Amino acid sequence: MALLLVFAPAGLSGAPNAIKPVPRSLARPSAKAAALRTVTVAAKPLRSERPAPRPDKLLADFVNRLEIIDPGRPEESAEIRESLAFMARSPTARRLMREFIASNSQALVYMDHFKSGWSLIERNGETTVDGRTGYSVTQGELRRVGLNRALMKASPEHRRREMTSVLAHELLGHMLETAKAEQSGVPHTYQLYSGNETNADLVGWVVSLELGQTPQDETMWQFRRDSRRYLRELQSMELEYAPVLSPSQARDPAKEMGRRRARMLKSLESLKRKESRRRRWESVIEHFIRDHRIPRSSFQVMLDGIHADLERYLPEEQARLGSIADALLRWKRAYLDPEKLDSTEALREGFRDPFFARAQRRIRGLSRRLARLLQDRGPEGFRRPEPEEITFPELVWLYTEDRRLNPGHWPRQP
Repeated sequence: MALLLVFAPAGLSGAPNAIKPVPRSLARPSAKAAALRTVTVAAKPLRSERPAPRPDKLLADFVNRLEIIDPGRPEESAEIRESLAFMARSPTARRLMREFIASNSQALVYMDHFKSGWSLIERNGETTVDGRTGYSVTQGELRRVGLNRALMKASPEHRRREMTSVLAHELLGHMLETAKAEQSGVPHTYQLYSGNETNADLVGWVVSLELGQTPQDETMWQFRRDSRRYLRELQSMELEYAPVLSPSQARDPAKEMGRRRARMLKSLESLKRKESRRRRWESVIEHFIRDHRIPRSSFQVMLDGIHADLERYLPEEQARLGSIADALLRWKRAYLDPEKLDSTEALREGFRDPFFARAQRRIRGLSRRLARLLQDRGPEGFRRPEPEEITFPELVWLYTEDRRLNPGHWPRQP
């Protein structure tokens, strides 16, 4: 709870009203001058240059619905509280905070250790966390939001930006909308709803932009360009997103699972081509370093990216897509199982609930708000190349020119 501090101007506490001195021009023995000497003038109270901040009752009521865990790391809980206070400056966040309180929702919030799925990188002079930064558990007795403890190692601006977005995404997106689904009696169906993640993403993006953050989320720009492709990419990103459905797709979920599995298998095939292309471009770079004496440092960012793809990202993507394809086959068979027709029909019935029409209207409203916030803007804040750094378009130009001038260097094209 914030304290309201009132400062009394120095020298005025309990002091009598000051008497203005009489101008010398009036200091003469006259009745008027004598009368003026006896006049007292009330002193104007001094104004504090910085008035005490008014307590934010909405923020206090919202934080009272949360239990912020402090496992012997007070700096973590302090960072969470500061991020919540910053989030509360957003008009959209404040509207959703009122709804969160009205829904009687509660949650634990804490920093957690993420074993994998993230890395610390340097970007535009600041340390950032790339990858997973938070999660939520929205069902059961212990509802909670975990933030990646690695954020404490990030630069202050990135930490505040990311923590605010994650808290809005998880608390005001996933957790609040799940509470509404429970009130409508369709919480389990909502967990399979494709709009679950879309709504949470939109909440996080809109709140961040209202707080003046740079529009640099690549997924957000993908959503703005093509919302259907955004959903397809989401379904291949994590196993938990792979089975989600829209109300129309729930009419024939087995058919939809079959379509997605075919898409995953096609993506798996493309990984082999991606790996081959990475290796060929690596050989092109090594050619310019060896034969044209271009410093390796000029290509270092590209080489780091190629090596990360070959050693980590492509193998991880192959394993992930393979496991998703296997799971989609199991789900397809389950939807076609005659013994499970009742549960499949229950799923269809759940998606016919009016809740999902309301949820879709909320998503459209957030989408319109996002469009207004991004009007006349483009992607900002992405990594800027150093002056001596050669970018990929420049590498393509070097390669094209060298093939033209020295065709013997290139027995085959990358």
